[in-house]
Amino acid sequence: MKSSAPRGDRGGRDHRGRAHPVRQPPGAAATPFGPGRDHFATERLLEASGLPWTSLRNGFSAHSIGWLTGPWQRTGRIGVPADGPVSWTAREDAAEATAAILTSGGAGNDGPVTLTAPDAPTLEQVAAIASELSGREIA
Repeated sequence: MKSSAPRGDRGGRDHRGRAHPVRQPPGAAATPFGPGRDHFATERLLEASGLPWTSLRNGFSAHSIGWLTGPWQRTGRIGVPADGPVSWTAREDAAEATAAILTSGGAGNDGPVTLTAPDAPTLEQVAAIASELSGREIA
């Protein structure tokens, strides 16, 4: 698990003991993912508020890879509309990092915190791994 937050300085409450808003969904202004633009706008509003805040930017949930790749075990094909690197992150790892952030006091942790797996393979690379593990060609 990678984190952009400094160790020991993670969200929950600010250094004066005041509530410190913490949110999870990541976002970007130009993302094709509609909710991502909303998350980005929310971060800009929090930033403009002058309050200390934290936005946890989790990697893509690893448990969802089966939903996105279709019936590849039966068909031998991973069916997705596009490919690119994805930081498949275990929910358990993100939950552990989130708990550490929420219970550590928050001093010095203002803004976004990225919580992702250390690697971001493409689905082509995932298919190569599936081919190796299954002993048959997966495309």
